[in-house]
Parts: sequence; C-alpha cells; structure tokens
Amino acid sequence: LTRDGQVLRWEAVPSPDGKWIAHHDKDRQLWLWSVEKKTDTLIATSRPGDVQDLAWSPDSRWLAYTAPAVNTLGQVLLYRLEGGTTTPVTTDRFDSGSPAWSPDGEWLYFLSDRNLKTLVRSPWGPRQPDPFLASPTEVYAVALKKDGRFPFQPPDELHPVHLRHLQIGHH
Repeated sequence: LTRDGQVLRWEAVPSPDGKWIAHHDKDRQLWLWSVEKKTDTLIATSRPGDVQDLAWSPDSRWLAYTAPAVNTLGQVLLYRLEGGTTTPVTTDRFDSGSPAWSPDGEWLYFLSDRNLKTLVRSPWGPRQPDPFLASPTEVYAVALKKDGRFPFQPPDELHPVHLRHLQIGHH
C-alpha cells in the first residue's frame, strides 16, 4: 500500500468501515492511511516511547491508542477523525493501556495499574519488606456518552431487570 517508509512500520489496524488503516512506526509516530486517497497522515509523535494498542471505535470515527506521557507512564488517548483532535482519556499518574471499545461504542475499557493495596500488613519490624503490590492492574471503563450507565451495574429501582431477560419456565 505504501512506498514512502523510512523505518519499520507496525500494527496496521483497518477501521471497521474499511476507509482507514492506522499504523505506527519505529520513529514513534502514529499514522492514518486513507484507503481512498492513498495518502498517509501523521497524527501523533511520542518521544518518551512507542505508540501502541491501536483500537478503532465501532463507527470508525475514533481511534484509541496508548502512548507514554512525559513521565513514561502509559496514557490512553482518543483521536477524533473529524477535526483531527486528540483527547487524553486517562491521567499520567497511573500506567494505563490496552483500550478496547464496547460493541455499541458507548464505553471504552482499559487496563490500569491503580490497585495500590499492599500485602504487607505493617511497616514496622526489622524484616518488613517495602509495600508489595501483588496485583496492581485492574480493568476500568470510561463512559463516552453523557449519563451512561455502567453495563455491569446491578439493577435498581430506576433500572429494573427487564422481563425479557428473565427465564421463566412453564410446565
């Protein structure tokens, strides 16, 4: 598809509508290839480290990806094709990555090292180790529409279980 490469390119990910191919390269640059125009457009450059984890929204209007922040912790970002703007989804205070879209495009899931529970019960004593974080990584979700209700939240009086979801047997 391309003939203008200066360095190795990785992770070519086509958009669901087939109009775009997102890819990044060894120069830590993120590109969008237009299938129709046969042109490559630079959309981001990451100097602390590599761009990775490319994930298209189901409607092909957004590209989620991970890039290191200035402090080198992974940050999930959203690139909007219409307008060409980039918005950080996560903070640079925790290492985050691996964005994945819900099928309806209303939620963006990601992994983040935010579970800071230590297995060390007490900091006192001559042989106590430093805090030990056994499982810092957990799955998180960001609502991408106003008033989004988390899909795994249990039913309540305002959001009851629909009868069509109940399995009622007749004898």
